[in-house]
Amino acid sequence: MFKTNNLFVLEYRLLDGDFTRPIYHFPFLSKVQIFTRRHCDYFILNGFVYENKGSYHEDDRYVIEVIESELENTPYYHLKRPLGIEIRDVHSFDEIHFYESGDELDLFSWLQSTYITINGKVYEQTSNEVDQDRDTYVMYVKPFIEEVE
Repeated sequence: MFKTNNLFVLEYRLLDGDFTRPIYHFPFLSKVQIFTRRHCDYFILNGFVYENKGSYHEDDRYVIEVIESELENTPYYHLKRPLGIEIRDVHSFDEIHFYESGDELDLFSWLQSTYITINGKVYEQTSNEVDQDRDTYVMYVKPFIEEVE
């Protein structure tokens, strides 16, 4: 159904006033990897947090435009973990669960989920990010509380 063995270029560009400048470049990514990254709200690079402001396709590449985020920057360190998604509490930043999968399409599906159930508890996604420094995705969630009318 999907052909993901073709490789494409992805470039992150920083919006800085009236100017944009490239800050990171991937010469060889699958479309699934590109679409997964385009879906992320934040991009972490060298400890700095960038907010995704939009994406588009140019002649020879996909582009994600970012701005410097007002969120606190993160410590810069490498993580030795398999490919997956850290699911973290949006308020405490504690890790609730780690979902491991080497299948990018599977990860994309998880990141698109509004609600997830872990150990019998339902959580609502608030945002997600790709942490380039630690080579992982992060999904931020809060406990889902159904409103009673």
